[in-house]
Amino acid sequence: MLPRWCSKDGEDIAPTLEWDGVPDDAVELAVVCADPDAPNGTFLHWLVSSLPPSVDRIDHGEAPARAVESRNDFGEYGWSGPMPPVGDAAHRYFFHVFASNRPLNLGPDSGLDELYRALADSEVARGTIVGLYQR
Repeated sequence: MLPRWCSKDGEDIAPTLEWDGVPDDAVELAVVCADPDAPNGTFLHWLVSSLPPSVDRIDHGEAPARAVESRNDFGEYGWSGPMPPVGDAAHRYFFHVFASNRPLNLGPDSGLDELYRALADSEVARGTIVGLYQR
C-alpha cells in the first residue's frame, strides 16, 4: 500500500524508488507512475526522463538534477499522487523504470505515447513495482 503522504489527500510527495541492474549499454533512464484502473483509462501520475544510467534511486519528493519531469494527467509538472474515486477498490499504481540505449529526447510536455514511441527500438531493460492506494 502506498502511504497517504504520497497521495493528493496527504502531502502529495513521490515515494523513494531504488533499482539496480541497469545494462552497460543504457544511456538514459525514464521513470513512470501510471494508474490503469482510473475510470477513463490509464492515468499518468509521473514521468521523469533524462536520468543518467548511473542514477539508481529517486528519493521521496526529489527529482535528480537535470531530470525532466513532464506534465501529468492532472495538468501539473512532476509528481501528482493517487486520488482514486472514493469507494473504488484499491487502484494499482505501476512504477516502471525504463533503460534506453539512446537519448529519448522527451520534453516537459511529453506523455506516455511519446515515451513508448521513443522506447520502441531502444529499450534495453525495464523494472516494475506496483503500489496500491484506496480512499
